[in-house]
Amino acid sequence: PGDQDDPMSRTALLCLAWLLLAPIARAQTEYKDAADEAEVQFVLGNQAYGARDFRGALAHYFASNRLAPNRNVVFNIARAYEQLTLYAEAFRYYQTFRDIAQTSDEKQAVKDALARVSSSVALLDVQTDPPGATLYIDRQDLGGYGTTPRLLAVSAGKHTFILELGGYEVFRAEGVDLKVGRTEVLRANLKRILGRLELRGDPRGAEVRLDGPESLTATLPTTLDLSPGHYRVTIAQPGFLIRELSVDVTAQATTTTEVHLERQTGVLVVQADERDALIQVDGKRGDDRPRRDQRPGHRDRH
Repeated sequence: PGDQDDPMSRTALLCLAWLLLAPIARAQTEYKDAADEAEVQFVLGNQAYGARDFRGALAHYFASNRLAPNRNVVFNIARAYEQLTLYAEAFRYYQTFRDIAQTSDEKQAVKDALARVSSSVALLDVQTDPPGATLYIDRQDLGGYGTTPRLLAVSAGKHTFILELGGYEVFRAEGVDLKVGRTEVLRANLKRILGRLELRGDPRGAEVRLDGPESLTATLPTTLDLSPGHYRVTIAQPGFLIRELSVDVTAQATTTTEVHLERQTGVLVVQADERDALIQVDGKRGDDRPRRDQRPGHRDRH
């Protein structure tokens, strides 16, 4: 250890402290800069809105919300869309604001706004089993419109609706005709993406236990439709050796595996007063079974 009064030691400690604190200070500065920039964008948006430049206002509001998400900005985005008579977009942002509104005045304002624009849009009530699917309109590369269940405002006309949920096949509803002032209902039972596992072999009736993306039991032989993935399979039957194996189930494909359990065996030593006495096991003569010490050409006497 060096002298605490050594100038070089003090310099090294100062440098270390600067290295440790610099990222924190930089993050705080960046956060403050983002908040300041968001405030400037919000003010510019309000000025454009006051000048009835609603598209310019939207550009500033979106920039402000990207920098620092704020429920007031979301409400102003909805108002700007409404002023542009883009009622479907206005309805969606009013919906978003409704989910984050806090005060009773805010909740009443968004309730009135939704009632006001709903008569100018076509509505689609989307329900899926299971829920949580991402909803796309006409194409997927433009991003989703929330997750199900959802009441969605869409421009009138025919549309294609795409529903996507991990582990399930993509669902498409094409040519859905929507009319202004009406609410249509779209219900979709999503189909799981599965693979098939076929287990064959003996003894029949042996217990099969699977552990993996799904855990279940069955009996041999069996055919199972499973979620794709890696499984550990255990086959057991009294009187037989337990067998464990690993299998991979592939989506929309069949995996077939043959399993043959080996019988449990042991050695029985029989002692008697008389040599060469007849032994029967389960009703069978002992000499019908091969003996370890039996020599070629040798026959036991009975």
